[in-house]
Amino acid sequence: MDILRDYYLVYKPTNYLFEGEKGNRYIERSLQLVLKKSLPNAKIKAEGTVHTLRHCWEYCQIYIRG
Repeated sequence: MDILRDYYLVYKPTNYLFEGEKGNRYIERSLQLVLKKSLPNAKIKAEGTVHTLRHCWEYCQIYIRG
């Protein structure tokens, strides 16, 4: 949460937590490109999509709640 808090204090988003250019929401293609570049940087060898990421988040939330 510290990283998220730091991000918020630096960028001060107004409409969306992660805003694209001019405060607009990110388009799906931009998110796909960010994810594609991030997987190798995180040393993740598996294929991943934005949809997969969404399901991983949901699974983590269910797991945390028990």
